[in-house]
Amino acid sequence: MRHVFLGCVAALLGACGGNSSTPPGPSAGVDVSGAWNATWTSASGQVGHGSMQLLQNGSSVSGTTLVQNSPCLANGDVSGSVAGDQLSGAMTAGGTSITFDSTIDGSQMSGTYDAVSAGACTGDTGTFVATR
Repeated sequence: MRHVFLGCVAALLGACGGNSSTPPGPSAGVDVSGAWNATWTSASGQVGHGSMQLLQNGSSVSGTTLVQNSPCLANGDVSGSVAGDQLSGAMTAGGTSITFDSTIDGSQMSGTYDAVSAGACTGDTGTFVATR
C-alpha cells in the first residue's frame, strides 16, 4: 500500500558582525529543482517506485509526481518548502494527501511520509529515498 514522499524544518543561516552595518547574508539552502527518481517502503513492507519533477522558486517548491505500486496514489501535485537542507511538503491528488519530510544531501533526498488522508491507505507511514 502506500505512497511516496515528500515538509518543513526551519533553518536560518546568516552572518552576524558585532557593530557591522552589513545586513545578514542570504539563507543557505539547496535547490531541489529537477527530476527525481524514488523508491518508497511502507511500514508494512510494501515497496514502490515513483518520480517527481520539482521546480523551486526561493524557498517554495511545486511540481508533479508519478507513483507506481500504490493502491492509493498514482499521480498528483507536490508542494512544499525548503529550509537549509530540508524539504517538507505534501503530495495531493483529489482527496488524497500525503505529507513528507526529507533531507537533501547532494543528489540524494531521503525522508519519511505519512498518508494523512488517503482512503484505505490513511495512516500509512514509511520511508523513501530519491536521487537525481
